[in-house]
Amino acid sequence: KRFVRWPMGVSEADLRVASAFELAVRGKFSKADAVIVVSHRGWKRYAARVVELAKAGQAATVAVTGKGGGDAVRAASVVLETSEQEKSAAHTVSYTTAIAALARVAVEAGRAAGRTAPAEALSKDLNAAPKGVAGILKKEGRFVALAQGLAAVEGVVLLGTGPDVAT
Repeated sequence: KRFVRWPMGVSEADLRVASAFELAVRGKFSKADAVIVVSHRGWKRYAARVVELAKAGQAATVAVTGKGGGDAVRAASVVLETSEQEKSAAHTVSYTTAIAALARVAVEAGRAAGRTAPAEALSKDLNAAPKGVAGILKKEGRFVALAQGLAAVEGVVLLGTGPDVAT
């Protein structure tokens, strides 16, 4: 189902990734913008403020959020639900599902913009993801053994740059 109208003649977009805090404090939006807010719980105040500001500027709004979460981001024009609320703060299932939902949006935007080859390539990869996840889950025992080995280590340092690079 198509839910985004891509302006005729638009072949590229200026894509920016920003924290909800940054946009809640400095964000200004217009009819020319489309704002996608990802909020696992759906009630964080900065994410809600971004939806509020985007709607005030008449921007298209999409919320990617968990089922049964707060209503704060659900004021968006389109709400894409990921999974039930998780007990873990790591959001393993909802994070994976949010990435898949964003990839599907990218596929449809690519198709709408006439960029069919990259859109179809991404769609093919996306359709193969469940099989890949199932393959990893079959190896769960290896990861449990690795985690048990790491539990004896005093400290672990992860290094990286940019948003979510370690992920």
